[in-house]
Amino acid sequence: MLYSLGPAPPLNITVVERNVPFVSVRWTAPNDSNKDSYRYHVEWYRNRRLMDSTTVYNTEVTITRLAPGRNYTLTVTSDYNGKYSQPATISFTTGPCGGKLRAEGWLSSPGYPQYINSNTDCVWDIEAPLGHVVLLTVVDLHYYYNYSPLQCNWAWLAVGYNQTSQRDITMCHHSDVGRTIESPSNTLRVFYQVSSYFYRMRRFNVTLSSQDGCIPAQLKVVSYSPTSVTLSWIVPNDLNNAHLSFVSLFSSGKEIQNHTTKNKEITITGLSPDSSYSVSISSLCKGTESIPATIDVQTGPSPPMNLTVVEQDVGFAFVRWAAPNDPNKDSYTYHVIWYQHEYWINSRTVNGTEINITRLTNGENCTVSVTSSYGNKYSLPATITFTAVPCGGKVRAEGWLSSPGYPQNMYLYMDCVWDIEAPLGHVVVLTVVDLNYYYYYSSSQCSPNWLAVGYNQTSDRDVTMCRYSDVGRRIISTSNTLRLFYHAFYYDHAALLFNVTLSSQEAPSPSPSSAVTQVGTYTTVTESPSSVSTVKSTTHLTSTRGETTISTPDTTSQPGSSAITHTQVVATISTTTGVIKMKVNLKMTATNENYLQEMQNKNSTTYKEFVTKLEYEIFQSLKGVSENFSKLVILNLTAS
Repeated sequence: MLYSLGPAPPLNITVVERNVPFVSVRWTAPNDSNKDSYRYHVEWYRNRRLMDSTTVYNTEVTITRLAPGRNYTLTVTSDYNGKYSQPATISFTTGPCGGKLRAEGWLSSPGYPQYINSNTDCVWDIEAPLGHVVLLTVVDLHYYYNYSPLQCNWAWLAVGYNQTSQRDITMCHHSDVGRTIESPSNTLRVFYQVSSYFYRMRRFNVTLSSQDGCIPAQLKVVSYSPTSVTLSWIVPNDLNNAHLSFVSLFSSGKEIQNHTTKNKEITITGLSPDSSYSVSISSLCKGTESIPATIDVQTGPSPPMNLTVVEQDVGFAFVRWAAPNDPNKDSYTYHVIWYQHEYWINSRTVNGTEINITRLTNGENCTVSVTSSYGNKYSLPATITFTAVPCGGKVRAEGWLSSPGYPQNMYLYMDCVWDIEAPLGHVVVLTVVDLNYYYYYSSSQCSPNWLAVGYNQTSDRDVTMCRYSDVGRRIISTSNTLRLFYHAFYYDHAALLFNVTLSSQEAPSPSPSSAVTQVGTYTTVTESPSSVSTVKSTTHLTSTRGETTISTPDTTSQPGSSAITHTQVVATISTTTGVIKMKVNLKMTATNENYLQEMQNKNSTTYKEFVTKLEYEIFQSLKGVSENFSKLVILNLTAS
């Protein structure tokens, strides 16, 4: 029997080149008869963890994306027709990242322009000749994610102004490309860090150079206003702050101001708003005036003028202002922010000089801030504070009443109370025309938004509504007043809209046949004027808690005199303490005698629909008196 042995392992495995972040490895093929047909499987590990692998058909490989200054183990296995040798192994340490460099040429991330995909921590010390400073200019800065302006957490390129400082300037945004940094001495430290957890920073490239230390460096704008600009700088060779600096201000190439100072900061005043200038600063160094450093500056726009609230209503205010008298005012945009209780409500940028601000909480103080903007410059804000219009009040029982801003949604806190009043001897009639809410409520829940009715000015939420099924509901007060509550609370963009009509009608006269003998008994009176075809049934609660209206099926009016019948309802009520029975006396008046006959037939649709609605309305009234009532079922309805 013949056995096929596997190939022999590679020989003489060696690292032939090493840099950051790669190594080149070479080996010799084994002395096998089929060695020219071998391929080689290469794997590399760090801390016994497989980092990557590749298969090659020659005896050399270059592996990349290695972390600097780390220990690795590499294995090479011969492969022939699916049979593998024992691995040949070599361990090595990658080259460190960083070191000392002259201030000339360029500096880039390891392996540039390849991306860095592993943990990297590098430090370079850059040195210029004595009497000179280091200039670093960012040519490329590439990252995987876009950081916010205040965040450079997981990867960054940083600069320390000397060899003992840490991260005086940190960069991780594309906006840093083109930035030039000047050291205050002849040394500059550069830091480069990439976290292996998020792999966000990928590569960088900067140029290095030097310049005379007598030339003002780090020239920058500290602040600006519409009529002034403040500048600061350093003179690297002026260690004792004794050198004079010569400051010249130019407009359209013409010098219009000049100053001499020993300070390294100056405020130039008397400038025009929203105007461009050039500033040149040189220093007297070793008895000779240095080459000047220059910077272009621009004053800011002036703030808006005459900020005024010209109109307001519940939930909104219309604000107007005048453009400042600046040369570019026609190109200005305005950034508007409004607050209540020092909390940001909303913001918007507009091109005109007016805005309608919304989402105001009724009756609360509101502050509006408007800032002029041109280019990348902003003015100081103009502000105005006012009180938002309260929601609610007294209204007559006529016309209509709706949620603030109707038919638009209200997305902030609203808590409104209206007292609706009818003439003496009349009652208020409220009809729900629209009631729309973003979410569907269960039958036992109206939170956080609701529309409610109190039967008088001292009651609270006798009837609460928040469902589309409440549309068409007609509610009648027990006196000439009715209180309406509206509560809307911003929650996940959920808001309640409503629209109701208000009217009044003469208060019904008490009927001896419908008189009650004790509190807790309910009298239902059903009436229909001859001009109305729908019979209305009103459930009245004698404990003065309120009155609710229900509608029975439409009927067609018939000519002739009104028909009257007396009806008694026998019902059972479930409470938390037991079951009780009650009787409700009804006096029914209608112009349609057929309807009354159907009401006496327990199998008729008219009768069943009426009983269902009557159960619901009586139960709602009972719940208004006490939460103990949990169920009501009508057992019998008989004519007398």
